[in-house]
Amino acid sequence: MISELGNWFNFIAVLGLVRLCFTFGSNRHHDVILTRLVPFTIFAPIAGAFVDRWSRRTVMIVSDLARIGVALGCFW
Repeated sequence: MISELGNWFNFIAVLGLVRLCFTFGSNRHHDVILTRLVPFTIFAPIAGAFVDRWSRRTVMIVSDLARIGVALGCFW
């Protein structure tokens, strides 16, 4: 529950940051929403199939390592 609450605070903060950084007439907030929701929509059904077939612990570790890779990729 705490993690989900943190995710929503992050989502709202990013939207606020986009609103401050871009002009008033810009539609960049739509890009942020799509960037966050499209991957979830695509990968959620696939992830359910993986978790059913493989160990949940293994799937969680692999997904966390992938997230680390994506986060470090932002520095490139």
